[in-house]
Amino acid sequence: MTLAVLQLKGGVGKTPLSFSIAKDLNLKWQSNDDSVVPQFYPKGKILDRCVFEEDTVYDFGGFASAGVLEILKQCDFIIVPITPNPNSIKRAANTLSQIKPLGRKTIGVITNISSQKELDETVGTIKTVNIVCTKFFVLKNSRIFENAMTNGLSFIELYNESNLAKRQYQSFIDMYQKIINYIKDNK
Repeated sequence: MTLAVLQLKGGVGKTPLSFSIAKDLNLKWQSNDDSVVPQFYPKGKILDRCVFEEDTVYDFGGFASAGVLEILKQCDFIIVPITPNPNSIKRAANTLSQIKPLGRKTIGVITNISSQKELDETVGTIKTVNIVCTKFFVLKNSRIFENAMTNGLSFIELYNESNLAKRQYQSFIDMYQKIINYIKDNK
């Protein structure tokens, strides 16, 4: 199984999401961008030009790097994180319009949601700019994104650290587990 986490906008959670998916599904991880992931994940590597490998999650910031498009053509899923920020939504629409001709399964992950009102407004804006994905998921605003990169632990590993962590991250993990299950069930 091969996946790419892609968004032309930075700061939407691509790296912690791609790393956690890779680690939680026991897959390799590659990026064309500087990252701390290879320091704590032996299956992670940074390459100027990423190469296609089976059983890999790719963390791509955009299409400018050589080889990205060829890898995307072979991915089982392309995941596009989207924050409530209007620029993020616009960039997600641009990202998805560029990858639509590839005919890959696309997963929109609305991240950094802090309220139902914010989710409703974001979904409304997504519909306005006509963002279409095979499936959408929501991940609420959580420090788990930062903690994954600080501690070198996936979302599920952070959740399983203690009873306190389980209480703190329960609703986030419930949402995240839906993404993992969808990927497993639709590969």
